[in-house]
Amino acid sequence: MRKDGLTLVEVMIAMAILAFSLSCVLMSFTMARKSANMAEGFLTHMHTARATLENIRAKAYDDSTLAPGTYTFSNYRYVVATNSAFGGIKDITVTVWWQNPASKSTSTLSMATSISKAVH
Repeated sequence: MRKDGLTLVEVMIAMAILAFSLSCVLMSFTMARKSANMAEGFLTHMHTARATLENIRAKAYDDSTLAPGTYTFSNYRYVVATNSAFGGIKDITVTVWWQNPASKSTSTLSMATSISKAVH
């Protein structure tokens, strides 16, 4: 004789499968959020570096802020060096750093450009 319905073992197995599936979904949402935060931080600081480079490139070649040296600010710095191989060219590197919220480590991003005396 066959009875309709589920046994207790079947219900427990179904609940275990459901709990495992839901925990996997929640873990993937958490990882996606961390990845989004990391990407947001990277893009924000990439724009800071790019804006700094554009501001520097807009200055005259002989501007006092383009004298060779290192200029440090709260979360970024830029280095101006005279290119010894080619006279009249200054190499500029902007380095931005920030605290990565996901890994609690410091991340850095560098961008570089050159300014020629002939162009300015």
